[in-house]
Amino acid sequence: MTIWGYVRDHLLQAFLLFCAMGFSSAFLLATAVAVSTVLFLNGVLLTAIICGCVLDYQRRRRFYREAAQNLQALDQKYLLGEMLPEPDFCEGSFFCDALQECGKSAADFAAEHRRQTQAYREYIETWVHEIKTPIAAAGLLCENHRSPLTRSLEQELFRIRSLVDQALYYARSSSVEKDYLLRPYTLQSLVDRAVRERARLLIRTKFSIQSENLDLTVYTDIKWITFILGQMLENSIQYRSAKPALYFSGKRLPNAVLLCIRDNGIGIPQKDLPRVFEKGFTGENGRRFHKSTGIGLYLCRQLCSKMGLSLSIESGEWGTALQILFPLDSRIDTAKTKREDDESVRNL
Repeated sequence: MTIWGYVRDHLLQAFLLFCAMGFSSAFLLATAVAVSTVLFLNGVLLTAIICGCVLDYQRRRRFYREAAQNLQALDQKYLLGEMLPEPDFCEGSFFCDALQECGKSAADFAAEHRRQTQAYREYIETWVHEIKTPIAAAGLLCENHRSPLTRSLEQELFRIRSLVDQALYYARSSSVEKDYLLRPYTLQSLVDRAVRERARLLIRTKFSIQSENLDLTVYTDIKWITFILGQMLENSIQYRSAKPALYFSGKRLPNAVLLCIRDNGIGIPQKDLPRVFEKGFTGENGRRFHKSTGIGLYLCRQLCSKMGLSLSIESGEWGTALQILFPLDSRIDTAKTKREDDESVRNL
């Protein structure tokens, strides 16, 4: 609130005041009151009015400035009404009461929305767990009755299972921190688990797999990271070349560990590359391969962000490379330092 804004808001009152003073002065002069007396009375009146306006401006300015500072500091803006002090002028009181009512309404709406979202998420999780039973039973039937038909059916069942897991992790992606357990794992163990879950599909599609420098240790949650790696493998399978291959490599950086998953598939057009992590974006390859949903990489980016990991992608005629950056945990550095100290002591 600026002084000029305050003056502009009170121009009408000032005009009426000067009109009243002019009329009063004319009346007093007409009744033979001395000019000096009229000037004195007008001066006193004008001084009192100006002092009152200055004090009124100061208290309003103080209140609105504090309101602006609280609004800037709040993450949830609808809580502003609860943070303001009780004003000592009528408009401010109405302003605070209105803000508190708006905040209460917004909080009630947000609480109801959270309740409905939580109920829907719980339903999805329950449905996913229930649907896994008939999927597993169908898989056992295919296992016990081997034929070209059941082998094809088994492949489709794997696709259904993958989509069901995707729905489950999508429903849980907003609350990763509630089901997140950090443990030390080597990159090799993470890769082996993801590959083992898709071993039949990789064998059927005749993938060759190579790995390098995967003995590096990272701290992560095995369930979430396995799902992320699985989504990347499924993309490599779906967009494979005639002689498909996967290359896993690890690299230790000063403050992180880098895991790279590279394939020799058809690659991603450069014009689509900046948008591959957008929700629902399928791009040119998605139009060629109608099974694409545009959710997999989006979900990988969301989960990595929730877990404190960085995910990047590169692509060209050679294929596609996805890189996951694991920040170094202080416990890893401590363990490494202890091993180095022990080796130094033994060398002495």
